[in-house]
Order: sequence, then structure tokens, then C-alpha cells
Amino acid sequence: MEIWGLVAIILAIIIILAILKFVFKMVKLVFWIAVILFIITSVMGIFTYRDALDIKENLETQPKIFLLKENENIITGFSLESFDEVSEYFDSTKISAYQKDFKDKNYKEMLGENYKMFIFDKDAFDLSEKQIDFIGGKVSKQELYSVLKSNKPIEAYSSVAGTDPRVYGIENPAEFKGNIFALLFNEEFKSKGQLFILMEYKKNNVIVYPETASFKLIKLVPTSFIKNIFEKAKEKAVEKINGTIRGD
Repeated sequence: MEIWGLVAIILAIIIILAILKFVFKMVKLVFWIAVILFIITSVMGIFTYRDALDIKENLETQPKIFLLKENENIITGFSLESFDEVSEYFDSTKISAYQKDFKDKNYKEMLGENYKMFIFDKDAFDLSEKQIDFIGGKVSKQELYSVLKSNKPIEAYSSVAGTDPRVYGIENPAEFKGNIFALLFNEEFKSKGQLFILMEYKKNNVIVYPETASFKLIKLVPTSFIKNIFEKAKEKAVEKINGTIRGD
């Protein structure tokens, strides 16, 4: 009995030592995994933060393109040098050229000399029945989008708003569509600032070009983190973009 008791004690000690060794190895493994994850997360955070700051600073001052699409069709667009300068609303010739390059995914050609290009899907916008003022009339966002889809947007707007845009010097149908898109964009921008772009990007409702590696990491960063960066810039930017839309 004494021999078997001794054997049992020895076996128990061996088992305990084996368990402790395994535990120590696991603790060590977990420690190094945590260290590696911390380093990776820190590096990702730095690059993402730098990219977010770059967007925050340059989105207001550098030339950029905004396009609106539904499915694979470019509907309209406009460009801004900066938010305190008048927009260029794209005519039908430019829209056709963008459509061709978009179909071929030739984003570099579409970008040209601009800082960034943003291609918004219609799902990025709140196309509700909310009434907004625009060029002598009061119409809903949903009605404005139906005007965007029309082959004769000026006549369509006259019908729903009871006001003829031509009275305000608007003659080009394609450019008028760009004007409407700018208004819809501004409605979102007023409440969310530049965060609007990043939130919709995270939802895959915006194509951004050039899309840097660090910009892609924004999808992994909590919205609250990005929101803190852009919140302070919102009011200033909204005041500037309001001046770019004709017909206020």
C-alpha cells in the first residue's frame, strides 16, 4: 500500500507539473499574441488617424469630384475646388465620359488632377418626404430624386414645384441635375459633416478614389473614433458649402 501510495503521489506531482508547464506555455502564448495584436492595432490606428486627418484637412481645400450613381449608371455630378467656391455642375458630355470610364473602372482617368473622387450610391441619401426649399419652390427629397431620374428635369421640377428654374437662369438640364445632387449632398452634410462620407463608405455606399491602404482601415475603426475627428469641422464646412448651391 505504501508503494502504491508513493506511486500515486509521484504521478500526481508529474501531472501537476505537466499542467503547470502547459498553463505557463499558454500564458506565454497569450501574452505574445496580445503584444502582437497591440502592435498591429497601434500601427493600424496611427495610419488610420493620419489618413482621417488628411481627409479632414484636404477635403475642404483641394479639388474633388462628387458623382451620383444608381446601380452601374452615373446619373449626375459636380466638382468643388473648395467649399467656399462655386461648384461646377457637370454637363451631359462630361457625364457620358464619366459613365464610359466608370464602366471600364478607369478611375484614374475620372479623377484627373483632382484630390479625391467620391461616387455615391443613391442608397447613401435619405430620400424621404421631408420638404426642403430649392429654387423658388418647396419639394420633398423623394420628388427631387424623381426629377434627377427624368429625361427632362427642368420641366419635371416645374411640374412638382410650380416654379420654372429657367427664370433663375438655369437652362442646362444636366447641370440642373448636378445642382439637385449638390442640394441632396448638402442636406446630409449639414447634419453629419464630413462624417457623412466616411459613414457611408463604411456601409459600402461610396466608392472613394484614390483609396489608400490606410483609408481602407477606416472600415475597421469604430464610428465614434472617426466622429470625434470630424465633429469640430462640421459647422465651418456647412457654412461654406451652403454658398455653393445656387437658388438658396
